[in-house]
Amino acid sequence: MLRELLQAGRYDEAKLYLAEAPEEAPALEALLNLRACLRSRDYQGAQKILQSTPQLASYLDLQEAQRALAAFSQEEDLEAFLENPHLGAEAYCLKGVALARQGALKEAQSAFQRALELDPGHYRAKTNLANLALQEGHLEEAVQLYQEVLAEHPDYPNAHHNLAVAYRRQGKIEESVHHLKQSQRLSLKTPRSALPRAPSAWSRRWWIALLLLLALYWLVHR
Repeated sequence: MLRELLQAGRYDEAKLYLAEAPEEAPALEALLNLRACLRSRDYQGAQKILQSTPQLASYLDLQEAQRALAAFSQEEDLEAFLENPHLGAEAYCLKGVALARQGALKEAQSAFQRALELDPGHYRAKTNLANLALQEGHLEEAVQLYQEVLAEHPDYPNAHHNLAVAYRRQGKIEESVHHLKQSQRLSLKTPRSALPRAPSAWSRRWWIALLLLLALYWLVHR
């Protein structure tokens, strides 16, 4: 049972059966670490896991996984990996970003939703859903999604930054300043290679926004 769950990419369910097959613990740990690397777009880390854990060949095609990492790095040829139980969530997330850049927002939304169906904990996919809501002016929905991301990943600077933008549009200056400061602090701590590149339509000069918000906050509270 546990082996079948691992092969199907259902790692969280597999944890419930680990006591029945403790010998599978190293493979489960490696697969969970691989998933964490994909969620954070740490493809180098994912590569190291594949290279250092050859026993994963019992659960996924290692060569296909290597090809997927190369495709993810280039953000191309994603279609071949969309329904892979281990790689599909990341492939759909990247596909959604590409569609959003093209202005195909409904298709991008569907791609991000599919990523979350395959991996409900894929926080970049949920952040991107929030970005779409923000872009379309659905501020309450965007705020809720960003808050959900930060409840699970409080150190994710992109979610703090974009939540600050949403709060600013709602006129909640104090909350906006708080999250911009959090974004700034975390961005300085996080290696640049670990931060996903945002679509150009969503990118912001956060430091200019921070200065403007601080100035406005000072005027309101002086």
